[in-house]
Parts: sequence; structure tokens; C-alpha cells
Amino acid sequence: MKKLLALFLSIALIIGVLAATVITSSAACTLSSSVSKSEVYIGETVTVTFTFKDSVAIGGAEGSIDFDSSKLEYVKTESSLSGGDVNLLGSKLKFVYYDASASSKTFTIKLTFKAKAIGEVKVKMITDSVLDVDLSSLGNPSSTATVNVKVKNKSSDATLAHLASGDKNYPLSPAYSANVTNYSVTVPYEVTMFTLSYSRNHSAAKTELSGSAELKVGENTRSVKVTAEDGTTKTYTVKITRLPKETADTTPEPTPATPTATPDAQEITIDGVTYSIVEITLDLPEGFIPEDYTYGSTEVPSAISGSLRVFQLNDGTEDKLFLYRNNRFVPFYALAQYERDYVILEDRPDIPHGFFAATVNVGGVSYPAWQHAKLDAGYYLINVVNSLGDNYCALYCDADKTVQRIAPSFLSSFIETATPAPSDNGGGFSLESIDLRIVLLALAAVILLVIIIVIIVIATRSKASKRPHRDWKLTDEDPYDLSIEDVVQEPKDTDFE
Repeated sequence: MKKLLALFLSIALIIGVLAATVITSSAACTLSSSVSKSEVYIGETVTVTFTFKDSVAIGGAEGSIDFDSSKLEYVKTESSLSGGDVNLLGSKLKFVYYDASASSKTFTIKLTFKAKAIGEVKVKMITDSVLDVDLSSLGNPSSTATVNVKVKNKSSDATLAHLASGDKNYPLSPAYSANVTNYSVTVPYEVTMFTLSYSRNHSAAKTELSGSAELKVGENTRSVKVTAEDGTTKTYTVKITRLPKETADTTPEPTPATPTATPDAQEITIDGVTYSIVEITLDLPEGFIPEDYTYGSTEVPSAISGSLRVFQLNDGTEDKLFLYRNNRFVPFYALAQYERDYVILEDRPDIPHGFFAATVNVGGVSYPAWQHAKLDAGYYLINVVNSLGDNYCALYCDADKTVQRIAPSFLSSFIETATPAPSDNGGGFSLESIDLRIVLLALAAVILLVIIIVIIVIATRSKASKRPHRDWKLTDEDPYDLSIEDVVQEPKDTDFE
């Protein structure tokens, strides 16, 4: 009995190890983390890299990254997968990546942070799911990286690297010098807007612009305040004098009545309307920097931020910003969100299955969108490009003007179920559709059940063999081998008196 019990325990242990191996192999995806430097000073940047590894091609991942936003400031994200996005929500980053064409068994997400305050910071990635290219789960691993932020001597540099007028026709006087803080410029009555172009000299310094870009007749003031890392401040002041209308004709050259078209620039026709490229006088979204660009054979003014380039076009009556992308001009409307600009595109790719064409009004401009019977009113699917150059469909909320990249699982939940194509075996049973873990676990359960039944039968027979019984001796004589004569005897004579 002891041998049978030992055998039973050994077999049960083997089955348990087998089941654990099967389950572990199904969640073999590992997640590790590393930092570009374990110690970083305030004002410097550090890169935290999370690396996924598996035995099959990794198609995507979804989850969040927690960090102390009082010590680290999120800057940007880079990923080895082409499709994906990261959104900042307080001290948490929500990410989703998926690429159906991925073939690598390794997938990395690199996060760049800027150190803000001293102390040890834990950057923890928690995955909701990791998927292969067929959207099968590879598990939900997590990992934590540690960054130590230290302090060094703070900079007292409160100067600007450059300061200039946004319109080259009206330069500042005198020419910019870091030690000169007061400047002036005079513009004709026709100029109603005046912008400044500037940048800080030290990366740890902060700048603050005050004063309206919209000009009134007379004296207007715009100022740039620079605050150094150690708190030192310096303010650069520009006085803009807009002449009254009656003296406009006496204004020395140049005197542009409207934003002047760039010389020799080709005319641009968009939807039947002819535009000319003009100097950028409209306020640009934060992050855009003026930069000349060669359009055709002519150098024209533009502004750039990351992979986005915009031009100011004039149709003879009004100035508008246009995005220049894929050799096309598209009306520009930036939705600033989570330190990133999203530009809505007029291009409408193939409408997803189950959705229907719609129109959404953003900033007074109508853009093509999609709707679905399951979407609540005020929510639309739109085609956007972000400041990193990524182009994808996103969910737009008309109520609060926000953009949210959607996960593939969200979009698939709206897509109507299509009739599956017949398989090679006539649409019948397919081995490829069977989960190997379920098969192995079921087989292990059957084997265990059979072993238990065998042990019970053996134990039952063993007990039966120990019951008391008669010890029969076999001889050549059969005690019951009686003849008929022995059984039937003649009656004896009996004397009766």
C-alpha cells in the first residue's frame, strides 16, 4: 500500500509540473527595464527603456506607466512598433501599441524624462495585456526602473539667445543684444498683429511672454521675462507703435497694406481658391519655430514643430494657417492636449466596416469624420496626425475638444461580425483552432482520473485477498465420491416382537 501511495504522489507531482510548464509557457513574455544613467541632475534628461521579449513575434501592448511627476517631467516616447501612442494623465502615462505586420520577438518603449527635483524616483510599467500579431495574449508582465535625481550648481543665466520681430519687414531697433533689454519698432496702420520670435540661452531657464499680439493705434508693449535656474530674472521689453490711419500714406517704405506675398512664390490653388504664401504674422501654437523653406525654387517663410510644417496663406481677404503634408496643403487646426499637438486631416481613408460618413465642426471648419450607431452623440472618429508625424484614427469628443487614440480592441468592438470564410476542411473542425493548453490540461486530468481508478481497484482486491478461508487439502480421494449403492442401502431386518 505504501508503494502504491508513493507511486500516486510521484505521478501527481509530474502532472502538476507539466500543467505549470504549460501555463508558464503560455505567458512566456518577459519585461525588463533599464536607464540611460542611474543618476541625473535637475534640468537634465534621462531615458528609461522597457524591453519586452517572447518566443513569438510581439504585435503590441497596452498598459500604464507610473512615476512621480513632482520629480520627473515627461518629455517624449519612442517605440520600436510603428503604430501606437502615449497620453499623459497626471502622474500616469497610458500607452497602447499595435502593429499587425510586426515580426520581431523583441519590443521596446523608450521614455524620456526631465529631472525636476531631487530624490529617488520609481518608474513602473504595468501592462494590461501583451499581444502577438494575431491578438492572442502573451501575458501581462510588469517592471520597475529607478532614477536618482541630484542637484548641482544652478545657472544664473537669464538671457535670451535671440529676440526678433515675427515680421522681417519691421525689425526691432536696436539689433538684439543679450545685455540690451529695451527695443522699439514702428508699424503702419494696416498692421494689426505683431508677433515676437525668441529663445532662451540656457536650457534650465524659463520664459514668459506678456502683452497682446493684437495692436491698437498708438503704443503697445510686449515683454519676455526670463527666469534663470537659480531664480535670477531679466525682462526684455518691446514697444510697438502703430501709426494712425491718416498718417499711413507718409510711412516710409516698406508699407504693406496686407501681408505681402513672398516674391516669386507660386500661387497655390486649394479647392478652387487661389492663395499666396505670406510672412507668418498669426500666433503660432507653442512649440512651432519660424524656419525658411524652399518651395519650388523659392525660399518662403514657414514654421516647424517636429515633423509638422505650416505656412500662412492669404486669399486676398484673409490669412489662414495651412499644414503642408505629402505635398498637399491642408487647413490647420491644432488641438493641444497632453503637451502634444494633433492636426485634423481632411483626407478620409477607407471607412471602417460598420461606420458611416459624417462631418464634425472644429474651430469653425468642417472636417470629414465617421460615426457609428453605438457611438454616443458628440463622439466622432477622425483622421489625425500628431506632432511626431504619426497618422491614425482617433476618437474626438466635441464637448471638451479632446482627442484620444483608440486601441484596436475598442475599434473591433464596433465592427460588425462578418461571415467567416470557409476553411480548407470545408468549415469543419480545425486543429489550429484548438488551444494547446486546454488539450494538455484535459489529457492530464484524464490520466489522473485513470490512475486513481486503478489504485482504488488494486487496493480493493488487496483487502479481499486477506479475508479468512478454509484450508482445503487436495488428495486423490474425493470425500464426496459416493456411489449410489452407498447412498441407497437395503433396509436391515428388524425384529419386531
